[in-house]
Amino acid sequence: MPRALFGALVVATAFYIAIQAISVAALPDLASSERALVDVAQALMGPSGALLLTVGVVVSVGANLFAAMISIPRLPYAMA
Repeated sequence: MPRALFGALVVATAFYIAIQAISVAALPDLASSERALVDVAQALMGPSGALLLTVGVVVSVGANLFAAMISIPRLPYAMA
């Protein structure tokens, strides 16, 4: 396995573990939350942090949908 691939895997794993540990430390009853990371952002950064994270999620989902709209119609053409 290439070192860069393994290094990226380790960094991503550490990042997700850190997010989970910080989230559980900030809100011990995180399992009962409907919007887990938004509630953590609100607990750590206030209402502006929750708004910032919500806007980031909307932009991320919109970009993903836009990329799918552009690339998926090309798939049947490439398979022909």
